[in-house]
Amino acid sequence: MKSLKNRLKRHEVTISNTDWNKYDDRLMKAVERGEADKAAAVLSKKGIIPTKLDVEGRSAFHLAATRGQLECLNLILGHNVDITASDATGKSALHLASRNGHFVCVQKLLQHNCPVGNMDLQGRTALHDAVMAGCCSSVKLLCDSGASVNASDQEGRTPLILATQMCHPRICQLLLERGADITHRDKQHKTALILGCEFGCKDAIEVLLKNGADVKAVDSLGHDAYHYARLSQNPELIALVKSYLEKATKDREAAKMEQWKRQHSVDRSEAADASRRDLFIRDLERKNETLQEGLWKSQQEQKSLLDKVNLLQQQLAQEKKTVEKANKEREDLKMLLSVKDREEGGRGSETVKVQLRSALGEYSGQSVIKGKENMLVNQAHSLDTDQMLQKPAVSRSASKTLERSQTVGGWDLSGEVEVLRHELEKIRKRQQAAEEETTRLQSALSRKSRECQELVQSRDAMQKQADQQVQELEDALGDVQKRMLDSECKVKQLQAHVVAMKEHLGGQATEELRAQLQDVKAKYEGASAEVGRVRNRLKQSEKALEEYKGSESQLATEVERLNQELGGLSAERDELAEAFLEMQAQLRDAHTKYANTVPAEKFDNMKNLLTNAVDEKERQLAELREDYDRVLEEVAELHRKLDSPSSQGGPEVIAVEEHQRNPSCSGRTECLFEEKAGGCDCKESDSHSRGQGQRCSATAAGGSQLQDGP
Repeated sequence: MKSLKNRLKRHEVTISNTDWNKYDDRLMKAVERGEADKAAAVLSKKGIIPTKLDVEGRSAFHLAATRGQLECLNLILGHNVDITASDATGKSALHLASRNGHFVCVQKLLQHNCPVGNMDLQGRTALHDAVMAGCCSSVKLLCDSGASVNASDQEGRTPLILATQMCHPRICQLLLERGADITHRDKQHKTALILGCEFGCKDAIEVLLKNGADVKAVDSLGHDAYHYARLSQNPELIALVKSYLEKATKDREAAKMEQWKRQHSVDRSEAADASRRDLFIRDLERKNETLQEGLWKSQQEQKSLLDKVNLLQQQLAQEKKTVEKANKEREDLKMLLSVKDREEGGRGSETVKVQLRSALGEYSGQSVIKGKENMLVNQAHSLDTDQMLQKPAVSRSASKTLERSQTVGGWDLSGEVEVLRHELEKIRKRQQAAEEETTRLQSALSRKSRECQELVQSRDAMQKQADQQVQELEDALGDVQKRMLDSECKVKQLQAHVVAMKEHLGGQATEELRAQLQDVKAKYEGASAEVGRVRNRLKQSEKALEEYKGSESQLATEVERLNQELGGLSAERDELAEAFLEMQAQLRDAHTKYANTVPAEKFDNMKNLLTNAVDEKERQLAELREDYDRVLEEVAELHRKLDSPSSQGGPEVIAVEEHQRNPSCSGRTECLFEEKAGGCDCKESDSHSRGQGQRCSATAAGGSQLQDGP
């Protein structure tokens, strides 16, 4: 309340007598009477401010918008007026034009970039005022200009709530199509549906219910729409709200059942997916066990190969030691033989042998050497059959043979040395073969190791891939469930939208065409009335021209021009009549085929054409008024000339002679116009100066009496 008082104080009118002068008063009166010429004359004065407020908080600018004076409004707008100026109530010219339903003024103000979002002291925009006035055209124009359809006033009421309160179903439908929030609540927590039931507007409530209004919503007192419908005591309204309430209850139960079914189906699908997932996991586990078993086998093979390699390496080391020992013994034998050769000199081999046998006492003859040779041959054969197991034995036998040979001394050892040399070569070859076998086994071992590592890596990769596939399957299942829910919601929304569009095309399109037809009828009737007024003025001008013969030659051209303009206006009226017939044909087509409605673009174009035609006729009528004023000035000038002494008696004598020639037209004749819906009736017309009687009838908006000339 304090904020409202402060705003009222800010907008309080403080005008002194010195601020408000006579020119401001004249401008206000001219605008109030709709006298555009006087308003233009006053506006031409220096220092005139059309937005200056009087003691009542009004200005000429706001008065022109309130009264719908388009000509005065155009004149004021042409003087660089502040288009956002507000009156004492905080309303701008756009508010006032919208509140009084002047669509043309609203259009003109919007063409001059008047802001649509300004609020008055009650927090209402121009759209609120247009809705309260019930002007569907103004509402549509403001919405097209960017007005907010969800703006709320100080009581929290939006244009949709006001349209429901004022019972304007067409405006409700228009606002809902432009995105109005049907769930908005005012400060009493009431929705548009609750307020509509409270005020008992059945048509608006039906529009709201068809657009999905919540029937079960309650206000701050806990009352729903059905409660207020019963308070209105309107049986049709009660039945309507009750049917939608029952339908909402059934829909909610059906939705719960559908949700339960969906949940049940989801559970079943989840169970099936879980079983499939378990089977897949079991298959992966079996594969994993198989891979692990193969890995264990490969590991066992690797261990056996490692053992064999270690055994071969040990045998190779022993063979190396044996070979080194044999080489050392051979060197020792060579040294011993060389020493013996130097000591004995020229002794024979037999003497040396005998000495050796006698010195050692262990001479056994040729049988010992042959036994050693046979033993070496047998050892060579055994090495061929079992190479790996007999190498230590061969080395030991060879070492023993060398030791024994060493004890023999210098007795004919060349054959034994050759045998040992051959044995050594064989051992070297076997050593090389063993090394090659070791290399081959090591390469096989490394190959098996790599295969084992690859098996381990493949097992890990398959395990990761299986886990990833399980996760992807779970994610895909969740996405599919979400998409199913979204698609079901979209299908329901589309079904509701299709039903609403069918109902809208069935009823609202016909109503809109009928309203458009009424607008065209009104414009056509206004144009016809204006043409009638122009005809009356032309006939008056003709009478004045006939009464004053002196100005006949000068005014003949004016009469012809006016007749041409009249013909043009008649042609325009015929065009409007054709447009009217076309609209009737379109209405009949809409009744038969309601789906094939007139496109909004075509209707807007036709409306703009008609508006432009009306503006053009208004301009032409203004020009005719100026011509008529000029003719009246010329008539007044002729009056002054006739009243002068030099020309006294001429017209009166002519008039008396004409009356004497035509006694049927005696005295003054009266042309009585009675105000009716279509115009006026002219009972008798004046007698012309040449004595020819004529009958005239004209249609006009108001009635007047034609008087005789002097």
